[in-house]
Formats: sequence, C-alpha cells, structure tokens
Amino acid sequence: MQERELVKLPDGGTCGLEWDGGLPKEDRLLTKPVLVICPGLGGGSQNLYSLALLWKARKAGFQVVTILFRGAEGLPITVPKLSYSGSWEDAQTCIEFIDKKYIRDPDT
Repeated sequence: MQERELVKLPDGGTCGLEWDGGLPKEDRLLTKPVLVICPGLGGGSQNLYSLALLWKARKAGFQVVTILFRGAEGLPITVPKLSYSGSWEDAQTCIEFIDKKYIRDPDT
C-alpha cells in the first residue's frame, strides 16, 4: 500500500511524496532509516527501476518514500512550471519537509 502526501513548494508549485506502507504517524518516532527515491525522467513511482529499488530497500528494513515531481502521476499543476533535471531545489524542499515533519531521531 502506498499513500500520497502533497508538498507545497516555495513558489506555489506542488510535489508529492508517495509513502510505502502509508503515511508515517506524526506523533511517533520513525524507527527505520528513511530512503528517499527520486525517480528519473518519467517522474513516477511505478516504473520498474523505482519499484525494484523500493522492494530491495523494504526488504533491507528501510521506510521508503518516493518524491513525485511537479506534474507527475496526476499531481495538480499549481504554477506554470514543470519539473526538469535542474529542479534540485524541489527535491531539497521535499527532503527538508520529511526531516522537519517526521524525523525525530538524527540516526534515522
């Protein structure tokens, strides 16, 4: 089961986080290390290389989350800007969002 969470970007754009196993509980400490998958050109979480990485990471004990970049897999397009290879700031914003909202233990 995967559950999607939307992340509002500083310019008003929207990215998504696809959590494997559902959204983490905000009031609970994540006990597993978190692996963030940033898919390539297709931008989705259902391509074979992302799924293969997810399955291996899950088996190794990671909490896996995939960043869905602007316009990917049905995300709303909220500003006139789509994702491209130079959109590293979007990934940084998503990782900071995860860290601030869900990471309580710096070793996770």
